[in-house]
Amino acid sequence: MHLKLKYILMAKGVKQSEIAEIWGCSVVTVSNKLTGKSPIEIVELQKVIERYNFTTSEILDVLLAH
Repeated sequence: MHLKLKYILMAKGVKQSEIAEIWGCSVVTVSNKLTGKSPIEIVELQKVIERYNFTTSEILDVLLAH
């Protein structure tokens, strides 16, 4: 899930510093979450999906990624 989310955000031109603001954490924490070193909380995922208007297909890609 983590890397798929990272790639979708990159394709949308989203910077990790923007995500850090949304999640209320450091850029290092965002990096750790997007590389799978730390878990992504459901509420964090929800905030990103809503803020960047993920399509249904993108949401399923993230949730169903291995």
